[in-house]
Amino acid sequence: MKFVPKVPKKTADISTGTKDWPTFLKHALSAVITIVAVYLVLGWTCDIVSLYIPDRYEARLFEWLKTGRQSKDTPESARARGMFDEMAARPELRKLPYQLFIMKSRKPNAFAFPGGGVGLTRGLVKEVKSDAGLALVIGHELGHHQHRDAMRGLGRSLLYQVAMSIFFGDSKSSSAAESMLKAAQAGYSRKRERRADEFGLKLVHDVFGHREGEFEFFEKLVKEGKDKSSKWNPFFQSHPYTPERIKYLKGLDKELQRKDRRKEG
Repeated sequence: MKFVPKVPKKTADISTGTKDWPTFLKHALSAVITIVAVYLVLGWTCDIVSLYIPDRYEARLFEWLKTGRQSKDTPESARARGMFDEMAARPELRKLPYQLFIMKSRKPNAFAFPGGGVGLTRGLVKEVKSDAGLALVIGHELGHHQHRDAMRGLGRSLLYQVAMSIFFGDSKSSSAAESMLKAAQAGYSRKRERRADEFGLKLVHDVFGHREGEFEFFEKLVKEGKDKSSKWNPFFQSHPYTPERIKYLKGLDKELQRKDRRKEG
């Protein structure tokens, strides 16, 4: 008897595989978590390395950052320079060649450059009228130097760019991982900002004592609507929510005043 195979009416097309979305999402999430974990471990390694770079090597390595940033002094910038020199001379600070740069920008801003440089824009110097308010901004940037935040920030920024380039190149599919990496970096930055605030306020108290107007810059950000941060999405912000930042610093200011009174008594 001759065997005649039957041809099935329908065939199952398995050439493209079955679309199992739960499995796909699970694998995608695992990949993103792995990338973020590797990024955080490498970031932690950068932090450790930055702690052991001698101050003199950091100063030499980043001396070029200080060139071409200086602007001519004005009466306002001379006021800032006098306060800066007095604060930067404190013996508890790291042994860096601290230098103040007045930058031409009209937008109020301040920066800490690796190697001991501190930049204040003309806009900030003009905007902050009180000596105590300007001193707190300077102290904040010196706080970044004290905790090596400028070095750490540079290392993590480079690491972020390298990680995104290696894993994703220019692919648009990197958006989820990019968002998570930015979130991790934002949390790290908020911690740095809080620590620099604390150091700056303590430095102002040690050098000048308590003065009115210490929080002028932050209060103007809130009053004039220049603060772009939001209380409802702090997870993705690099700076603390400004009203809460002011509240915390005022509490710390009262604590420092109490300690000063106990020392005097």
